[in-house]
Amino acid sequence: MNAFPIQNSAPAPDRDYLVHASQDAWSDAIYRYPYKLAKKGSEFRLFNVEADPLETQNIASDFPEIVAELSDALSVFSRADSIGLDMQTVADDPDFFGGKEDREPWADQAYRVE
Repeated sequence: MNAFPIQNSAPAPDRDYLVHASQDAWSDAIYRYPYKLAKKGSEFRLFNVEADPLETQNIASDFPEIVAELSDALSVFSRADSIGLDMQTVADDPDFFGGKEDREPWADQAYRVE
């Protein structure tokens, strides 16, 4: 009996994955190789990341069926609570990781007026 099924030499299935950016940007994107669908409000952009790795050509209008399929997948994709910090918080105080502050933030030290 093989305890490690990965050794049966069957290829691993492709999986969708989701990325989330800031609220102001193209906030959600779903990847299903070779496509990436990005969403902002009700607007979509579709890219073939293999043929266009720099994502310069939005092909959404050429492939409405792929947009619809990936949009449906995006809407039901399981999401957890955001655990990220906004970039301004990190830039202001890189020591802030949700724990107890153990020193004065560097920005306060650098701009202290006495």
